[in-house]
Amino acid sequence: PNSTISQLPHCRLVEKEFLLPRLVSATMIATHELRQRDVSVLLNLIILLLLPVVANSFTPSLHFVFAPRNIDINRVSNVLFLADQGGSLDTERGINRRRQGQQGKQVPRVRNDEIEQKIKRCNGTKAIIDLCKTHGRDMQPHHVSFCWNKIARFLREMDMIKENPTMLNPLIVLTAERCDEMNPRALAVTTHRIAKISVKTGTLNKKSKIWIFLEKRAIRMTNFDSVKLSNIVWAFSKVQRPAPALFNHFADLAITNMEDFNSQDISNTLWSYATIRHCVPELFNAAQEE
Repeated sequence: PNSTISQLPHCRLVEKEFLLPRLVSATMIATHELRQRDVSVLLNLIILLLLPVVANSFTPSLHFVFAPRNIDINRVSNVLFLADQGGSLDTERGINRRRQGQQGKQVPRVRNDEIEQKIKRCNGTKAIIDLCKTHGRDMQPHHVSFCWNKIARFLREMDMIKENPTMLNPLIVLTAERCDEMNPRALAVTTHRIAKISVKTGTLNKKSKIWIFLEKRAIRMTNFDSVKLSNIVWAFSKVQRPAPALFNHFADLAITNMEDFNSQDISNTLWSYATIRHCVPELFNAAQEE
């Protein structure tokens, strides 16, 4: 391209965790999910970012992506994340490809109450994952949390998940897509159950990118009650996921609403902060006074 980073209009920094080769690979995989304009911009940026690498002026690790404001950066970053995880966005075009059978017919859409009944009837993890593949387009955030809740109860299947952790990928992808729409209850249930599954199977550990989505959603919300707040901090501490912004945000919420906490909520919350070794003296002082 005949432009430079400084010449791109309205540049802004967007934090990413992709290494450069993975960014290139994910872009190629996700090309069919992106608008032509977005693909063009991304490919130009990749070339621009490669130039200083070739010149040995900085390491190949890519921690920031420069992007003009005329592209939907949230959509683009989600596409790249999901492509890197082996999934794709739940777009009409992508869904139609995945849902078409050998006859070329699309699976009919279903209502919310029908999906809930289908989840209730699932008698195993595989049945839930198959449901996500078939009806993921129609699932709402509370359906996603319901799926995680059901899987966490299938204790006899934890060894199967441990042996084949990629079987959860369709639900992980769906969670990433729906995370920004979750209310406090759905987010708390999802986070808590993912942590329980992680402890029992060793999958979805602190290195999993799904925790990035959960953290970003949590720190944008303030209307958590004591149970939901304690469950979320418990989940992050249980998998030892460093999340300073989240723990600081939740500490402020807990201090402000400490009178609403019962003894169990206080105990769980303080245990979580002690386990993750995130020091907030004001929180412990407020709990002691309560």
